[in-house]
Amino acid sequence: NGISLQVMKVLRSIRPDVIHMHHTVAMNKLALAAWIAQIPKIVMTEHSTRPIDTERLAQLRFRALLPVMSSVTVVDQSIHDWFSSVLQCPANKLAVIPNGIDFDRWHRRDRAARRASLGVTDETVFAFSGRLERVKRVPELITTYLRATSSLENPSLLLVVGGGSEAAQCEAAAAQQSHRHRVKLVGEQQDVRPF
Repeated sequence: NGISLQVMKVLRSIRPDVIHMHHTVAMNKLALAAWIAQIPKIVMTEHSTRPIDTERLAQLRFRALLPVMSSVTVVDQSIHDWFSSVLQCPANKLAVIPNGIDFDRWHRRDRAARRASLGVTDETVFAFSGRLERVKRVPELITTYLRATSSLENPSLLLVVGGGSEAAQCEAAAAQQSHRHRVKLVGEQQDVRPF
């Protein structure tokens, strides 16, 4: 919380047109520095009312920083209503931009063909799609999944879609377990729809 002189210096040197941060915690750390660095647009997107709904100090910080914000976007109307009523975020700064799914593209009509192309028959499929980086803890996910499912009678598969600096650790985590055939690492994909 507060202002970081180092962040302010970086912002002044790169001179972005917009700073877009996610969550009120990031707003606490970046908004004032961005304002002092004279960034033209400062935007914060919030995905939940947690934890700010239970933290009075966080609510006070939000209200104090609101004048420097260009806009606040939220992903749901209920969050909008809470920010409007409880945090008194003005209507001209608050907007709902919902997370969206293109149902014409993301559907189940070709499920059998997709499963067949992956060699999946009657297994229950668990999937991870994302970067294989330390912060995601995917090797731990693989190890935990294999330990948890090793004694199950019903077949299952963990499908890991993604690439990154921990790809080798993911491979090693799967290789060390006796049920390694229950993990399929398919690497980074430009289009995850087939999976």
